[in-house]
This record gives sequence, C-alpha cells and structure tokens, in this order.
Amino acid sequence: MKMKPILRKIFFITLPSILAFLFMLEMTLRAGGYIYTRFHSSQVCQKPAVDTQEFNVLCIGDSYTYGLGASFEYSYPRQLEQLLKADGRGKKITVQNLGSPGGNSFRILKILRENIPKYNPHIVIVMVGMNNNWNLEGMERFRQKGILNSIKSRVYDLRLYKLWEILSLGWEKKAAKNAEDGRQYNATDPESEAYVEKMKIYKEKGQIDLALQETRNMLEKYPNSCSSNAQFALFLREAGDYDSAIQYAEKALKYAPDDPRHNAYIHLELLYDYMAKKDWGSAREEIDLVLPEPALIQSALIELKNICDAGTGLDFVKEAESLRESIFRIHGRKGAEILEAFIYLQKNREQKIKIIKEDLAQLMRISRENNIKMILMTYPHIDDANGAARKIASQFEVPLIDNEFEFQGRMDKEGLFNFDGHCNAKGYKLIATNLYSTLLNSGLLPEIKTRK
Repeated sequence: MKMKPILRKIFFITLPSILAFLFMLEMTLRAGGYIYTRFHSSQVCQKPAVDTQEFNVLCIGDSYTYGLGASFEYSYPRQLEQLLKADGRGKKITVQNLGSPGGNSFRILKILRENIPKYNPHIVIVMVGMNNNWNLEGMERFRQKGILNSIKSRVYDLRLYKLWEILSLGWEKKAAKNAEDGRQYNATDPESEAYVEKMKIYKEKGQIDLALQETRNMLEKYPNSCSSNAQFALFLREAGDYDSAIQYAEKALKYAPDDPRHNAYIHLELLYDYMAKKDWGSAREEIDLVLPEPALIQSALIELKNICDAGTGLDFVKEAESLRESIFRIHGRKGAEILEAFIYLQKNREQKIKIIKEDLAQLMRISRENNIKMILMTYPHIDDANGAARKIASQFEVPLIDNEFEFQGRMDKEGLFNFDGHCNAKGYKLIATNLYSTLLNSGLLPEIKTRK
C-alpha cells in the first residue's frame, strides 16, 4: 500500500525540516549561552579593588532566611548587615535578603542564577533543603525511574525547554500574584484592599505596630468583613493569642462567601491556630477543609505530616491515603499526582538527600564560575538537609556555619524559637553573630585601606 502524497510530504519533508530547525535552534542557544557565560564570567571576575566603598552579600534560602518568626528587621540578614556596618570598616556593605518562604533547593538555585547579574555579589550565604520534604518544584527530574525518567531529564536539559521556561515566566509570575491575592482573603472593596496593601508594606519593613494599627482601623471600618477579621486573626496568632485568633477566624468564615476555595485560606489560618495550641484533633479536621484550593494542597500535606509526627498516633501514609479520594474528586488526576509525589518524597529519604546535594553542588559550581565566595549553613534544628550541607561544604572546601550544633548546645535554646519552629529575633541574632565571626575569621571580608 502506497503512502498518500500528503503524508509522504509531511513525513519526508515537513517533519525533517521542523526537526532540523529545532536542532539548529538548540545548537544556537547552546553556543550563545556558552559565549555569554564566558563573557559574563570574565566581567563578574573583575571585582572592584579592595579599597572601593561597596561590598555585596547575598543571603538566599527559605523562610529561615526571610525571617519568619520575627519581623523582617530582625531577620538574620538584616541583623548581619547591622553588625557589618557597625564595625567601623568604612566600606559600604549591603546584605540582600532573598529568602523565599517555602522554597526548596531547586527554587533557590533559580534565585541565585537570576540575581547574580543584578547584585554582582562578593559573598553568597545559603541555608536550604528543609522544604525538599514537601515542595515538589523541580522534583520531576528525579521522581520517576527508568526510560521515562531518562527522557524527562534530557528534555529538562534542552536549551529549548529552558527558553520555554523563560517565555512562560510572565505567566508564572501572574499565577503567583493571583495566589498571593488569594492569601489576602480576596478583599474586593478598594478601600479594604488599600488597608491590606499598607499592612503588607509595614510588615515587610518590620513596622509591626503600624501594621497592627492598620489592621485595627480596617476592622473598625469593616467589622463584618471577612478580610478584616481574617487579617486580625493572623496578627493575633503571630502575637501568640491563639484563642482570640480562632474567634476572629471563625467570624471571618461567618461573613465569607459560600466558596470552598476562598474559604480554604481561612481554614488554613484555623489549622495553624489549632496546631499552635496542639489541638491535633481540630487541626486534623481543618486539613480536609483546606484541600479545595489547589495552591494549598502541599501546605495541607506538610501540616498533616507535622500532626502525625507530633506523637498523635496517626500514620502519615494512612492519613494521606484517606485524602486521596477527596483530592481526586476535587482536583482530578493532577491533584492526585501532587499527593503521590509528596508521599514518594516521604518514603524515599535517600533520594531527597541526593536531590539536595546535587542542587547544592550546582550552587557551588555557579559561585566558582562567577568568582563568588560561598558560605553554607545548617538549620538550627535537626534535619536531613544539614547532613547534605556538611557533605557539600567539605567537598568544596567552603566555610560552614553549623547552626544545628550551635542551637542544640545552648541551655536556653527554647528561648530562641517561635511557636512554629522558626527562630525568633534572639535566634536570628545568634545566626547573624556566628556568621559575622566567620566572615571576620576566614578573611572573606577584605581589609579596607584607611584614608588619611
């Protein structure tokens, strides 16, 4: 049977032409990337002379870098900057806080790549890996085995794929903004939105008193507003008044629209409140009410893991399996895949550690290519990521701040943490102080020539 002319044309002319075009585009992108990297590396390596007045330190990581558990002003990067500026060295020292709450090692690797040209850092400080327990971003590279995994890994390495990622970045940022808007409890009134925006700015600047006052003003203006009550519940939880936080969160639900996805964010607040009170039964009930919002599936699963690890007698795998039907019913196969990937990460500890090591090693290589000094840090509590950081620090011979050792060795360690396990201002000060000492003792801060 002869092939039809149109099929013959597609098979022998059109398809090979498309493949040839894609191949040439791939080669062009690779060549362009190589030339750019060599040129950019040579430019970056031309660091200012040691007696210039600028010195840039970049802190990358997750919520422990961002400073959750304390105000932004008391994050370890901000406290480190204050120590560096107060020692009389005369140099204009800037410490950039690029902490990304919830970020895993894959995301932090992307953040470093994107920000080297912007900040041209002399030193990069890294604490990352804890969120690899649950954050599935980039995990497609490792999760599946066999031929399919091999094909996927090669696709992810293609410059065409990376180009597609860049082109789709605008869409991703828009989606992230929409998710952030959802976390603000969907305040639709323009004046209410203005209050929320003011609160966000004040909190980012560490002006908690002003942020709280704006919240009170919003609550007085809109006493029957879902957003007003939800925002006030958030502040009450951060202040440690969990009973009142629950009261206002429930009031927010009373005035909320009949929309499970919208209300999922309020139930997440209640989940955090009950966990802070160690009311595990109520917290477990809230898990099911968080699931309707797809952006919160991973948050629900990690809190389920925390509940099961809190000595409640619940088994995570069994509890997660009990959620499978609900997740599949609400979100279809895509939601079920999130659950399966999460369970995979919990069961495959060695694979998770391997991922962290590979991403940390890549961070090291990028820093060396750009003549940047690197410092690794462990978390201030026991975590698999700490062992990976120690291993990579030893392999690449870079300084390591062992926060786990420093915190565990202190008699008053209970006074260094917030209720949710993040450091408080005192805990972040300990990290900043240890970093400052390491920077001085290791000679990573060049001496400043004193002008007469």
